[in-house]
Amino acid sequence: MVYFNGKKLEKSKPQLIDSISDMTTTHDPYVSAKGGLEACLLMLKVDLKRGGSFGIMRYYILQLLKEKMTGQLTLWTRWGRLGERG
Repeated sequence: MVYFNGKKLEKSKPQLIDSISDMTTTHDPYVSAKGGLEACLLMLKVDLKRGGSFGIMRYYILQLLKEKMTGQLTLWTRWGRLGERG
């Protein structure tokens, strides 16, 4: 079982692999053996002091992927401004 701030975390449905990646058919999202937690992360950065009246908004995507045949792990990353493919 996995706990965060004293609360038990429920297992979620596996996340989809980023569609821009060419690994959607050859890899699966990595899921830990203990607790079933996935290694997928989406971060947003908003800097209102820069970039005019709307600020600068960027995103970062990180996914740990496991190759289906060999089990080799790959870190997939993508970043860009909001509204762009990255």
